[in-house]
Amino acid sequence: MQQKAVPPRAWIDIARLEMQIQGANPKPDWSGVENALKGAAALLEPNHVELVLLKAELALRKDDIKSAREIVTAAREKVPTEAEFLTA
Repeated sequence: MQQKAVPPRAWIDIARLEMQIQGANPKPDWSGVENALKGAAALLEPNHVELVLLKAELALRKDDIKSAREIVTAAREKVPTEAEFLTA
């Protein structure tokens, strides 16, 4: 039996794995991470905890601290009860 769609959890795992692989590379190519996050975003809520935190981590790995802060702050404003966003 062949599955036609990739489940959201798999996109998150692919993004996390690709981020680790590229993080060890002297010249990282973040396009694989970005594509996996797009796949996850298409299937998950915009404020899904892991999705938001991975987007922020990607911004940090790209040395874009301002964007990382904006990503987490926006999520915190939309879901103020989520502890992960308060501590990120």
